[in-house]
Amino acid sequence: MPKVSVLTPLYNPPEIYLREMIESILNQTLSDFEFIILNDCPDDIRSEKIILSYDDRRIVYLKNDINLGIAESRNKLIDWAQGEYLAVVDHDDVSLPTRLQKEADFLDAHPKCGVVSSWYQKMYGKRNLIRKRPQSNGEIVDAMEEGCAVIHPAAMFRKSVLDKFQLRYEKEFSPAEDYALFARLIGKTEFYNLQEVLLLYRNFSGNTSHQKRQQMLENDVKIKAIIEKKRLRKTEVMRQIHALNSDLKLLVRKRQKEFLCKRKDKDDTVINLFGKQISAQSNISLVARCGDVFNRQFFTGHIMENWSEKWKKMLSFRL
Repeated sequence: MPKVSVLTPLYNPPEIYLREMIESILNQTLSDFEFIILNDCPDDIRSEKIILSYDDRRIVYLKNDINLGIAESRNKLIDWAQGEYLAVVDHDDVSLPTRLQKEADFLDAHPKCGVVSSWYQKMYGKRNLIRKRPQSNGEIVDAMEEGCAVIHPAAMFRKSVLDKFQLRYEKEFSPAEDYALFARLIGKTEFYNLQEVLLLYRNFSGNTSHQKRQQMLENDVKIKAIIEKKRLRKTEVMRQIHALNSDLKLLVRKRQKEFLCKRKDKDDTVINLFGKQISAQSNISLVARCGDVFNRQFFTGHIMENWSEKWKKMLSFRL
């Protein structure tokens, strides 16, 4: 199984852009990857000949029988991929030589992170501007309320996270399907942006972001509503948790730990028993399903076994 699956959907790209993109991937310092290219234009023989002219066993060429569109093509690539990590590469951009290595190394070293990206530099005329993005998970999540804070064509995903939560690109949000996927991932994994340029972004009139600008703006509004709903849900959960602080401290003072440990048997954990007591209170239906909110994560529907390690430490449970 390759370490990384490089996933590229394409639709009638100019030859020079396609070649530059392909060669930027084949010349990466990390060599343990498969390079899956999916042609979403059934009549595009020119691009097919260009791709097949590269004699490299890492290239896997696929072609749709009918035009599926960008979101469904990206999903087909994800389902085909065998790698541990998924690197997004668009057909007209250039990845700098160390991109895959640096992103894969970061995911290796940070198992809680499911999405890593970087800065990018625009390629047009003399205005080769660098576009920066916030670094840490908390900064990125906060910035997501204003817009997409992760550079999608520079991103690398942990495939297991997408599979665990059964998440894929949603075509109803195209051409902002990337922003929608990031919104769905908030609270389910962590994000990180490497603070350096690893991608050269080709900004020209043929870009989807230019051709479908109005549709993108409309879908941005819908995605921001999803993020706002998550934020409000987190706020309510936090309010209810803080309202329980006095009750929790009282449990500790009354040596609730020993009481629960005596009731522990092979089919029940201390945390489960504690959860049953807390759940019996009528005002915390959401809290009983709360995830690790103390670590800036949003409400995700986790059960009591996944309550914050901070809570477990505060209660001095010996699990």
